[in-house]
Amino acid sequence: MTSPFHDFLHDTRAQDLPAGVLAVARRWLLDLLGAV
Repeated sequence: MTSPFHDFLHDTRAQDLPAGVLAVARRWLLDLLGAV
């Protein structure tokens, strides 16, 4: 299992920085909504 930080590095390395940030932010928002 990878950490959110590892996913962030992978996303930002594979894509443009804004795209990676949006991908991680979307993932965090979905996790938060799922926890509520």
